[in-house]
Amino acid sequence: MEFLNDIWDSTIAALKFVERHHEGGRSLGLVAAAVVGFTIAFKRNAIADKQAKIAADNHLAETYTKAIDQIGEDGKEAIQLGGLYALEKIARNNEEYQGQIMDVLSGFVRLRKGSGVIIAETALAIIGKTRFQFENTPDRKNENEKGLDLSGLDLQGAQLQGAQLQGAILFGANLQGANLQDANLHTAKIQDADLQEASLQGADLSGAQLEGINFLKTNLQKANLKGVNFTDVDLKETQLDLPPKKWTH
Repeated sequence: MEFLNDIWDSTIAALKFVERHHEGGRSLGLVAAAVVGFTIAFKRNAIADKQAKIAADNHLAETYTKAIDQIGEDGKEAIQLGGLYALEKIARNNEEYQGQIMDVLSGFVRLRKGSGVIIAETALAIIGKTRFQFENTPDRKNENEKGLDLSGLDLQGAQLQGAQLQGAILFGANLQGANLQDANLHTAKIQDADLQEASLQGADLSGAQLEGINFLKTNLQKANLKGVNFTDVDLKETQLDLPPKKWTH
């Protein structure tokens, strides 16, 4: 805004000059008056734009706070879903909020008390859809490479088809009977987890760390298991396409 002040000062000086030399200076006075009008209008527009941005930022902050309150309404599924979708909209359109919303949602899934499985499923679906919205920016790329921390996750029987959980940390997760068909779990850290009777048919588990997992009756047919080491893993009654030793290279 300093350049506007310079214009203003120069205009005032021009007007004073016109006043001192008004004879023959009428045209110059008209020009100076036009400059004054332009400067005033420009300043007003700049102030209006700033005020509008402040109002928009305040509205966004209020919407975010309200959404956080809504997802905390244990036992009120409709209200929680409304809060989750509000957070999704904010995360999709506002890069500065995206990182903290991903943290809020992952923490919510881990710590949810009275919420049903459908709430956690929705939260994870939102994470999958919006987590990489701004992945090309340096800050978000570095953040995403850390992996989403979902340790201790309790999603027994959850429907997570096609979930985008690449690089996720799932230490001690309970995914017994969960549907993870076609899910992206590339390089995920799935240790000491319960995947009994879970379906990972067609899932991408390439490069994943699978240690101490209960694979009893787990469906791994058509799954991408490149780079996965099944050493010390009990695969009794596990549905596989090929001998697991072929996937350890």
